[in-house]
Amino acid sequence: MTVLRVHNACASPWGEPLLQNINLVLEEGCILGVIGPNGAGKTSLLSALAADIPLTRGNIQLFNKPLAQWNPIQRARRVAVLPQLSLLNFPYTVEEVIMLGRSPHDTGARQDQIILAEVMQATDTTFLRDRLYTQLSGGEKQRVQLARVFAQVWHQPDDQARLLLLDEPTAALDLAHQQLLITALKNLAGRGCSIAVVVHDFNLLASFADQITALNGGRQIAYGTPGSVLTESVFADVFGVQVHISAHPESGRPLVIAAEARVPQ
Repeated sequence: MTVLRVHNACASPWGEPLLQNINLVLEEGCILGVIGPNGAGKTSLLSALAADIPLTRGNIQLFNKPLAQWNPIQRARRVAVLPQLSLLNFPYTVEEVIMLGRSPHDTGARQDQIILAEVMQATDTTFLRDRLYTQLSGGEKQRVQLARVFAQVWHQPDDQARLLLLDEPTAALDLAHQQLLITALKNLAGRGCSIAVVVHDFNLLASFADQITALNGGRQIAYGTPGSVLTESVFADVFGVQVHISAHPESGRPLVIAAEARVPQ
């Protein structure tokens, strides 16, 4: 099933164009990585996919229906979004924050408790269950927010396809929890959840993404498999930097090595 189909998407909600002629297709159970320099349009793309900003031209199909035709509650049952910053200053417990992800659903307390236990295990937040969210470290808060959006699109009896949009989910995570996150994303994708994720760690992204799109100045510079996008020429065009690309010794996927920085004489 095609989960997302974006055709010539353009967005200029505040005058200046944020996105220009974006085209991509995301199938069920596939992971799309979004890369680009600061201000490239990565967050704007996720916002457009989440119906948070309108298109000025082009269209987005969500589960083979125009995005604009989705009822907000129906969309929330199948699409979850993790923004860069998740501001929450109320003294909720970790369990209460995670259970916010179940609020669009009516699956019942028993099923919700099963999902709660599974997403806490997937994000290493079980031991934080009764802690106040406001008293957590930055990395702990990030894992709780990940558990919240996981809970929103976790497996359901209806078996419908779902979409998870993540904007820099590895921020504040240590290496072990980054690896835990990748395992959780792969497991979600294996159960049919499609994922679009913004990540600045190219090697981490290359290890799990099925396809990648590179943006710069709101334009789509490259789109395809990790091997076709993570190239020396794309890094020169998009980021203005020199890199060396080799194959990972175990997976064979692209391995990005930054060229040695030169000090101006």
